[in-house]
Order: sequence, then structure tokens, then C-alpha cells
Amino acid sequence: MHFHLPKPLHGWRAFAGEVGIIVIGVLIALTAEQLVEAAHWRSEVRDFRKAVDHELGRNFGIYATTMQNRACVQRRLSDLQALLDGSATGHQPHLRVPIGRPANYTYYFSV
Repeated sequence: MHFHLPKPLHGWRAFAGEVGIIVIGVLIALTAEQLVEAAHWRSEVRDFRKAVDHELGRNFGIYATTMQNRACVQRRLSDLQALLDGSATGHQPHLRVPIGRPANYTYYFSV
């Protein structure tokens, strides 16, 4: 196996050339690192925005459905209150439909 030993530098000009090459190499490496980091954060922001959009869309949909069902729930609560008031006086009211509950949706809070 044959290898070459480094030769000593001859003068300030050669030394400045070597230092210049090292500085340029470090600057290129730092620039490449910044570009990769910027691309990584753009990807993170894109994924975050997509997750927030999905979560907000689902939550707004749940809210809209809840608001649409609000009148029906209020009527049913009035019916149940009348049932309770009637049973407190000893009256045996007749239920039109079994007692149930409105659909309960879970909001997203992950993002």
C-alpha cells in the first residue's frame, strides 16, 4: 500500500489558499444544511396545516349538525319536562317514543 504524506506549505499565499478552500467548504456545508432545514420545516408546516384543516372541518361539521338538531332536542326536552311534571302530580303519562338521547359527537382536540 502506497500513500503520500502531506507536503509542508510554502509561504503565506499557499496557507491563505488552503484556509480559503476550508472556509468555502464550510460555507457550502452550512448553506446546504440551511436549505435542508428550510425544506424540513416547510414539510412540517404543510402537515400541520393539513391536520388543522381536517380538525376544524370536522369540528365545524359537528357544530353545524348540533345546531340543526337543536330545535328537535329542545322539543324533546320540553316533552320530558312535561313527563316529569306530570309524574310528580301522580299522572301516568304515555310516551310516544322511547326516551333516548341525541347523537353525541366527539370534537377533535389533537392538533
